[in-house]
Amino acid sequence: MGLEACQSAVFRACHSYHSAAGRLVAKRPAASLVASLVVTLLLTACMLLGSWEARLEYRDTLSRSEAFKLFDATLDMFGGSPRTNEYKMSSSDGSNVLTKQAILKALEVDEAVLGLTYKGTRFEDVCLRPYLGGACTVDSAMYRLGLGREEVEALSQEELDSKLLAEYNSNAGGLGSLLGGLTLTDGKLSATSLRFRYLGEPSGQGRPSFVEFVTGTSNDALASATLEWESAFLALVCARPLMSSGIECATDSLSLGEGLSVTGTAQRFIQDEIAANATTSTKWMVVSINLILVLMWLALGGRPLRNSRLTLGTGAVAVILLSVGAGLGFSSLVGVPLTEISLLMVFVIVGVGVDDVIVVVDFLQRQPPHLSIVERISGALGGAGPAIQLTSLTNLIAFLIAATVDFPGVSYFCLSAGFTLFALFLLTTTLFTALLTFDERRRGAMRLDCLCCIGFGAGDSETGDAEPSSPSHKEDDKRAHSGLRAAVSSAARAYDCFVASKPVALVVILAFTSLIPLGFGFAIGNIPLGAELASYFPDGSPYVAYTADTQENFVALDTPGYLVLRDVKWEDASAQTAVDSLLAALESDDFVIAPYSTNNWLAAYRAVAADRGATASAAPPLRQSGDGFLADVAAFLKETDPQCVDRQLGGECLREIIPARYSKEVVWAGEAGASPITATRFSCTLAVPDEVKGRVELMNEHRATADANRGSIDAVVWSYFMLFSDRDRIVVRLVLETLAFAAAAVLGTLVFFLHPLSVAVIALAIASIDGGIFLLMYLWAVPLDAVAFICLAMSIGLSVDYVVHVAHAFEHEEGTPEQRIKAALHGIGWSVLKGGGSTFLGVVALAGADSEIFRTFFKMLFSTVLLGLLAGLVLFPACVIFVGKWITPKLLEKTPAGVAQADAVAKPAAAAEPPALQAQLERY
Repeated sequence: MGLEACQSAVFRACHSYHSAAGRLVAKRPAASLVASLVVTLLLTACMLLGSWEARLEYRDTLSRSEAFKLFDATLDMFGGSPRTNEYKMSSSDGSNVLTKQAILKALEVDEAVLGLTYKGTRFEDVCLRPYLGGACTVDSAMYRLGLGREEVEALSQEELDSKLLAEYNSNAGGLGSLLGGLTLTDGKLSATSLRFRYLGEPSGQGRPSFVEFVTGTSNDALASATLEWESAFLALVCARPLMSSGIECATDSLSLGEGLSVTGTAQRFIQDEIAANATTSTKWMVVSINLILVLMWLALGGRPLRNSRLTLGTGAVAVILLSVGAGLGFSSLVGVPLTEISLLMVFVIVGVGVDDVIVVVDFLQRQPPHLSIVERISGALGGAGPAIQLTSLTNLIAFLIAATVDFPGVSYFCLSAGFTLFALFLLTTTLFTALLTFDERRRGAMRLDCLCCIGFGAGDSETGDAEPSSPSHKEDDKRAHSGLRAAVSSAARAYDCFVASKPVALVVILAFTSLIPLGFGFAIGNIPLGAELASYFPDGSPYVAYTADTQENFVALDTPGYLVLRDVKWEDASAQTAVDSLLAALESDDFVIAPYSTNNWLAAYRAVAADRGATASAAPPLRQSGDGFLADVAAFLKETDPQCVDRQLGGECLREIIPARYSKEVVWAGEAGASPITATRFSCTLAVPDEVKGRVELMNEHRATADANRGSIDAVVWSYFMLFSDRDRIVVRLVLETLAFAAAAVLGTLVFFLHPLSVAVIALAIASIDGGIFLLMYLWAVPLDAVAFICLAMSIGLSVDYVVHVAHAFEHEEGTPEQRIKAALHGIGWSVLKGGGSTFLGVVALAGADSEIFRTFFKMLFSTVLLGLLAGLVLFPACVIFVGKWITPKLLEKTPAGVAQADAVAKPAAAAEPPALQAQLERY
């Protein structure tokens, strides 16, 4: 069997299947409606079984990247990162806060935080302790100086200034991360804000269930208590009120004085603000759905309440929303988590669903009016079904291919979108078709739309096979729409001239083709990579404002870096020497601020061992290597008493450490001291650039240094920013690969349905559309992030829809290429244009959204719809003017039983088109 015969067989099979399905639903619409609703609602209920992924590390990074694997491994080895809660007391006029009076006020807030109790939970119940029984981890300039409120009250301003200056001058100071706007003038420090940090025990780090996300709770007792305390903390530090809690903002309750204010943030604030970003989209969904509803009323309309389809349009929107629920429910059932980006799917599916509904109704209007309702529904679904099936199939394939990318957020969205599109296709051919059957019965019985119990004619009929409307009503509709029809007719004639002109067609082809080198050759290399932090939060987010102020005024975001060492024989002196050499090499990189060699258990162990040897301490000596070394290390890491690591010549200790604080940095194979150390990490501080390219270069350089100097040691450098830099390093390649694979899969599928030349034209359209999207991204400065990636993945399926409908219609017309494309456009072009308009209306509300991530989605989808429509209504016609003569028409055999249906599939009936257009069709 040749390709053409195979395509004809596939088309006939699809046509027969959908005709039979339409006939079955039209005969038993009530049963179809009930069965569809029951299955859909059951699937929608499965959303309650789902989970919600808001952790950027597990959503917006590459799960198979080196950085993510190490991140995941360090969570298992060393535990999660502590929960950070902090506040700043600042002067609004920029005056100095290092005065005794201001510091006392800040310490008063500090005491209020430490004494804060909410629902029985205190800070000491949820705080991070560096070792069992240790003190809660709190950090501030005053804590580093060992000064509480009583100590400060006992000091004069000069003594206080002296202590601050001494700490500032010491290597261990680091006051820049705790004093904002820090300056040194004439030997005196001044600052505009004081920062206090309170670290909590890692908890609630997993993925919450969908119910937990909606309610803001946790089933884990510690996590739940932590969330409650952090809510109270946010209220105390004036970040967010907590209703009915009795907790007042410290700025007001503690009477800080004129010019001083408190603001802060907490770990839960991040997730709450991200969740708020998701919930703020709800109002835009409502706007979008209402716009679509109005469009449905207009697109499916007729004479109001008589031949209009207001109820059907409302039902169609309900069907589309039910498909979203079913798709997300099925996603939850198979373990695909939901994200706030998943909610963006609603805007897309609503638009795409309207496309399919409009096509089905338009095909119904082309059916001969003398047929029964069952036959008209069967013919409509037989004509529209194959095209809807084909576009749904290409969308599904594009999404499933894109879901294989190593980008969890993109993969989650694409899987959910693919499931939802499949549900939409099924519900369009079942539930909506049942609603359409009921509406046709209502029209045939001459009953009012929305008020179906009220008739409007003397000839009310109760039969299901009555005529849809009387001739007099049709004449009323014609007169009502004569102006619109005349305008459409004039536009169609102008468009006919445009389409039939070969010089114009050539210009169109060249213009679209030029988008390919402009997009892929120029624009994609100049598109910014990665979204800004603010994109993930609502506009005006207090968390973003707090973070921006911290970045501007504090030396606070110099990033911690880690050297993770595994399976090193630490008792071997040569292994320690190799590690020392590696540390020296890593510290030679310019961006290493605080070196690895001074902030690790080995350096502390050596310092304490040296101090004990030099002072003839009563404490047992610590061996530097060999037998007993690991036992000494284990004993050292259990010590909770301060140990001196730096003395003056007179013997006075300058710096002490508590060895037990390093205990979490060492992982033993078994019993501590009696088994080898399987993993450990040394920390440093890195000066990380703001720009993406600089971060990627830093990551590559630091990794190269480690690889070149580690020898046989299993050592890897890691820092949190590398999670995203590993993604940014290859994101362009990932995008291009995903687009190429998705396009190849879609085109490979189309070969079974369309002529190879049509598929070739569609391939040109895909390349042009993607090139155009890259160019618009460059012009709009849209970053290549998760949202842009998702939209690019969608562009293959969505943009192809418009071209496939036109190509499918073209291949089922006869005549010259010019005649065939004109007939195809008159038959399906208006439906395609209405479908594109509906998708645009589905996302246009996002242009005014309160978050950049949603506005980016609008820009990307607007570009896709615009270029897809131009490709379907302009580029494809221009191409087939030249190559259409080699594309063989596919027509159903016109047997006596199938003449009417074949005519309805091939071209619209005379009554369905404006008179001017029908006259042109008759000439063809």
